[in-house]
Amino acid sequence: MSRVTTVLPWTSVNVAPRIVTAAGTNTPNPLHRAEDNLHINCEYKGKFVDKRVVLVVEDSPTDEALLLRALEKSGITNPIVTVKDGLEAIQYLFGTGRYEFRNTEEFPAVVLIDLNLPKLDGLEVLRRMRSDYRTKLVPVAIFTSSIEEQDLINGYSLGANSYVRKPIEFSKFTKVVAQLVNYWIQLNEPPPPGEKIWAHHFDRSA
Repeated sequence: MSRVTTVLPWTSVNVAPRIVTAAGTNTPNPLHRAEDNLHINCEYKGKFVDKRVVLVVEDSPTDEALLLRALEKSGITNPIVTVKDGLEAIQYLFGTGRYEFRNTEEFPAVVLIDLNLPKLDGLEVLRRMRSDYRTKLVPVAIFTSSIEEQDLINGYSLGANSYVRKPIEFSKFTKVVAQLVNYWIQLNEPPPPGEKIWAHHFDRSA
């Protein structure tokens, strides 16, 4: 059975991340359920805390562990949600299946997605995101080991915002992940909600 891993962005004494799984196991016990912590941002002890989710779509347990370790090592405190296949990613984004009670008004700061995924591959997930006004502008960074030029072309053609190849060495892997995620969290101005995009499209003068 698939699971979700969420890194919570604060605790009662500091802002160190905590990990909660969908099965209910956590280390250590969090102050709130994962669902209660997926808000856009907040102020904690006078400091602005970005609580937008980073969605990681990765079927390899090894690469998932490396990504989570790299994010923790980089000091990124945003909630991290991991899913194992393309279908689960779509269900998470649109609040269907096991995610039917998720607040679908809140979308990830960035979707970090592999290409070779079970059920739906990364390119099909990207295609579906870009065909729906709600996720049309949600940042998507393809993070893959593929060296195929056609994957690169297809990714950008379908609307990927970034295409990054996974480094083999962990030190480089950590640095790349930190730079990639920090850009979307700290530097990038997020797109407006899908409803505003939809309204703007139809409110334009003929």
